[in-house]
Amino acid sequence: MRNLTDEEKRVKKKVERDIIRYKEQLKKKARKKGIYENFGQKEVTELIDKVGSPLTYSTEIGVIISKFDDWCMNFNNNIF
Repeated sequence: MRNLTDEEKRVKKKVERDIIRYKEQLKKKARKKGIYENFGQKEVTELIDKVGSPLTYSTEIGVIISKFDDWCMNFNNNIF
């Protein structure tokens, strides 16, 4: 994998921080309202909107966002 530019490193760090925050918010939401269809998709979309297309930066950032999307799709109340 190629080395990330300084800009990509900055974006990657922000994406990772945002994902941690989103996961906590989604866990709280699941406890309060339960899990529903498209659970977490609003947050995934917000994340992509914030950074632009993940392909704009690097495959590594795209993989991080994709893993978060998978986490949302596979989330269940037994996780926490």
